[in-house]
Formats: sequence, C-alpha cells, structure tokens
Amino acid sequence: MKYRFFASILFLSIFLIPLYPQNDANTSALNMLANELFPESDENETAMRKAFISVPRADYLEGTYKNLAYRDLPLPAGGGLIHPAPSLIASILKEASISDSTRVFLIGRNTSYISEIISKLTNFLYVSDPGLSADPNEINYQGKKNLSYFGWIEDSPFNLIIIFGSLNEIPRSLVNQLSINGKIIAPLESQTGNQILVSAVKYNDGFSIKSIGPSYIHKLQ
Repeated sequence: MKYRFFASILFLSIFLIPLYPQNDANTSALNMLANELFPESDENETAMRKAFISVPRADYLEGTYKNLAYRDLPLPAGGGLIHPAPSLIASILKEASISDSTRVFLIGRNTSYISEIISKLTNFLYVSDPGLSADPNEINYQGKKNLSYFGWIEDSPFNLIIIFGSLNEIPRSLVNQLSINGKIIAPLESQTGNQILVSAVKYNDGFSIKSIGPSYIHKLQ
C-alpha cells in the first residue's frame, strides 16, 4: 500500500509541477527547504545548513525528477535505488553532529549526494560504495569501490559510521570498527518492510540504541 501511495504522489507531482525552475527560483526553493530542515541558529545547525545548500540535490537527479528536487520526497534513482527525502538526510546529519575532526565511515549505495554534503563538514570521510568514483581528482575524500559488511578495517576506528541502506540488524563487524563512544546511524527494516532510523552508541561494556524516526531508503544489498 505504501509503495502505491508513493507512486501516486510522484505521478501527480511530476505532471503538475512546471519543468525544472530557473536558477533564481531554484536557489530560493533550496534555501527555503534548508531553513525548514535546519531551523536552529546554533553553530552545528548553521554548518549543516550551509553544507546542505552548497550541494544542490537537483544535480543528482535525472529528467523530470529535477522538478521535485526541493520537495521533501523520496525519489527513484534507478536500479532499485532511492534518493531519500531531504528530511531523512537532515535527520542523519543532526544525529551525527559532525565536526571537522570527526572520522566518518559511510557505507552504502547511491551515496554521492550525502557524501558530498558530509565532505563539507569533516576532513576525514571514508566511503564504501560500489558506484562511487575512486578518482581522487573527482572527489575530495577517500573513495573505495566495494560494499562489504567488513567495513574499512585498515583505517578504523571511526567516530561515526553511517549505513546508507536498510538492513535487518547492525553488523558486529562494523560495531568493532567504532571507537569508544562512537556512533552508528542506520535504517533498520522489520520483516514487514517498515523501516526505522536508529542511532547506536558504543561503550566499553556494550552499546545503547535509540530510535530517531521513520526511514524510507533502498536496501543496503
């Protein structure tokens, strides 16, 4: 039922919204969305809002989906992948609270958009994505063209691991690559297909987990 509703919204939106807006209108829509998603004036949200605005979502969409770039909607990305709604990206960034010294490991598929935003916030970003270019002249962070639950052992531990794709449980191999007090953010999927974004913090004697909110994204594998 939820997929049928999602498809109906997309159909109506694509044909009722004018073609991809001109630069001024597009910039205005991007700024308005950023202000809605990051309304606080503290240092962290100001940095997140600035990074969000500096990476236009429309550049990562194709065809008529560009018309919907600054609507808070998940959009198809081809090959069974999804461009998550901007509000999900914002939820991940807020929970992550990234500084320029945060060691971040991002693992998933279709990570180009969120990885570019995160690269504006930290000097230490490592990405595992089978579709990501590994050419250092094209990206300003470490690139790795694979996708594995084993993570990135040689450069661990990480302060933050973001799993960009739903899965049933958080792999122990990734927990092992977290520093103490490090955090994993991941969308967990139930047997019924419902997803919830969670945040887990590692301690010396275990880890705690909390729910952030609903999620809608492709599977990790």
